Amino acid sequence: MANPLTVSIQLLGNSYDVGCKPEDQQSLKQAGLKINQMMLDIKKTAPNLSQEKLLVLSALTLCTQLGDNEKNSEEAYKSARLLEKMIVETRHLSNIN
Repeated sequence: MANPLTVSIQLLGNSYDVGCKPEDQQSLKQAGLKINQMMLDIKKTAPNLSQEKLLVLSALTLCTQLGDNEKNSEEAYKSARLLEKMIVETRHLSNIN
């Protein structure tokens, strides 16, 4: 197993050192950038919130987005399964005629 790396993540000017596997380094950096941007966006509308509250709201926003993505993925899977059933039924009807 590769040695873990330490990645420095900047959130609203504060640095956080986070350990990760070498293969996760880039995605961790991207996650940090996304969280920082979310915190900045929330701070624009609520400038007096503490960093802790900004982090909590960012986490809740991310979880909501994740849930929406999972729901969309599930709906896409159900649609694909329905389409597959329709194709099978169409083929079956074509073979009867």
